[in-house]
Amino acid sequence: MSIDLAVNICVVGEPDVGKTTFVRVIKEGIFYEDYISTDIKTYYEYERTINDIRFHGDIIDFSGHELIDGNKTYFPPFLDGKIHIAAGSASDQSSIKYAIMLLQQSIEEKAEGLKICLILKTDLAKTYDLTEVKQFINEHNGMLIQLDCHDISSVNKSFTQILTKYSQVMSLFEKKDLPSMKIGGKSKDKRKDQKRKNKKKGKGGCFLC
Repeated sequence: MSIDLAVNICVVGEPDVGKTTFVRVIKEGIFYEDYISTDIKTYYEYERTINDIRFHGDIIDFSGHELIDGNKTYFPPFLDGKIHIAAGSASDQSSIKYAIMLLQQSIEEKAEGLKICLILKTDLAKTYDLTEVKQFINEHNGMLIQLDCHDISSVNKSFTQILTKYSQVMSLFEKKDLPSMKIGGKSKDKRKDQKRKNKKKGKGGCFLC
């Protein structure tokens, strides 16, 4: 008997770290050679079946420009989802530290969910400091993922690992046991967001991953 699991995924990070490339590879299975800026919160529907669990929902790509064009204390609404991904670039240590700061801020704001630090552009840097990242991940039962998005199979594998990890720990957030539940329907906030969903057209992607 299959289980239906609706879960939104929030992806945040500073501009140019490559998070949109990551999302587009998951959605379309293609690495785009052109850069495209994510200027507004954008929704990408996804569906994936793993071990008789049908995961579906939205991957919500938040604009990195809002993080720097506004004020640095801007807090992305992680409450939009239960999987929280903060991305940084292996070639920019400050973006990694900022990703951890965003995840830590989500803890302080009591945004419950699986915390993931995503390190992208690993092809551009051989060494980078993960001390702070590993400490946070260990403390909060999160995940550390390091990727070169040119490797599409690795991106897809990492997405499977993310969903699998969520299915293992979700009882902490949903207060239910996975085998006996069926999560469906849409929250009030999701219905509102769905009405104003922004779709990107196929004009290329972010080449900066």
